[in-house]
Amino acid sequence: MRNINLGAVLAVRAIAGLHVVTLAWDFVPGQEAKRLKLLGFAIERTELAAGVVFERFWLRGIKRFRFKDEGLPPGSPVPTSEHPVQSFQWGDYIAKPSTTYRYRIVPLYGKPNLIEIDDASSTTVEITTEDEAGSGTAANDARHDIHFNRGVAGSQAYARTFGKTLPDQTKPASAQMVWLSRGLFEALIAFIAQAAGPDAADFKLRAMLYEFRYPPVGEAFGKAAAAGADVQIRYEAQSYKTENEAMIAATGIGGICQPQKSRAGIRHNKFIVLVHKNIPVAVWTGSTNISAGGIFGHSNVGHAVWNRDIAQHYLDFWTRLADPNVKPSTLKQANLAVEPTPGPDAPPPVDRILTLYSPRDEKPALPTLNWYANRMGAAQRIMCMTFAFNFDAIFQTALGKPSDALRYLVFDKALDAGVETEVTRS
Repeated sequence: MRNINLGAVLAVRAIAGLHVVTLAWDFVPGQEAKRLKLLGFAIERTELAAGVVFERFWLRGIKRFRFKDEGLPPGSPVPTSEHPVQSFQWGDYIAKPSTTYRYRIVPLYGKPNLIEIDDASSTTVEITTEDEAGSGTAANDARHDIHFNRGVAGSQAYARTFGKTLPDQTKPASAQMVWLSRGLFEALIAFIAQAAGPDAADFKLRAMLYEFRYPPVGEAFGKAAAAGADVQIRYEAQSYKTENEAMIAATGIGGICQPQKSRAGIRHNKFIVLVHKNIPVAVWTGSTNISAGGIFGHSNVGHAVWNRDIAQHYLDFWTRLADPNVKPSTLKQANLAVEPTPGPDAPPPVDRILTLYSPRDEKPALPTLNWYANRMGAAQRIMCMTFAFNFDAIFQTALGKPSDALRYLVFDKALDAGVETEVTRS
């Protein structure tokens, strides 16, 4: 959700996701004098419940004036009303899903130890965060359930909450692991458990997994199979063969697991199809590997899509991948037949999900990567993207062209010096 409020002095924009609200503001034209002797901005957050104020407080940060509150340990959160934000943007990382908030941005003046809060110049914006469970209603709508863990991005908050207590990956129900999961692990287990109830015989689960080495998830599949569901799992048996097969043996689920056929490239699939009475009804996908690091440590997302057409596409894809005689050439042809790659400058469809399965391209043309790069380069206002492994030269070329759009690139690991210099230059 997005909202903007143009006040007499400040214009404020809020963009809400599930657990984060990003705020940006600026002085409106004609208020240039308000910049003089400005110390920064305070941010007041009000939470509403059924339209009634539930709580109100000043958001906190960890940057503070050098000679104020000097006895506090480094990294201690301090209120922005005493140590203002010296920027024109801020992120609230303690927001809750499906909750309405009001954010009041207030200019501060005076001196660090004698702050003047300019309430008259403040501007308030109201916004509601997204719900983890989607709201698809019509028969053809796709309901999207989206779950982000905290991962290492929450390391400072973890230290403030749990001190030096290390998380125990063998205890996913412990306070530390629940905090790190933020609902991702629980949602994954609940998705699998759909096929583990009294009517389990009516269900099938078809999983295609790269890393498959976290025992509690293996046990969840085992419970569904023991309850009577038809469960078939294909796992990576090259890069993670030893770890995957050790977990499969330890949890006693070898009868429902088979290795993926070896072929060129990385078999990096991470999806589970839920079938009810022979009709595919949902698919669990996203970036999360079935490992303790993937679920609780790395920053990842789990995405359940409740739509029969999309689930059928994924079931067909699973069947192609599970074919013991699968070959890269025939797999590429079949994936392209599901949906051709759009033309180089074609926008994505506005009324449905674009379904592009890989592998699909032949080198050196790589039309799909080029289409993605063109979409990035065509951004008019803002472009945000995460890069887990590398910054491909195709993307570097697209983003190296002049543009007035704001571009945010988030990398999972440090780039080599040459690429980092090129990114900075671009």
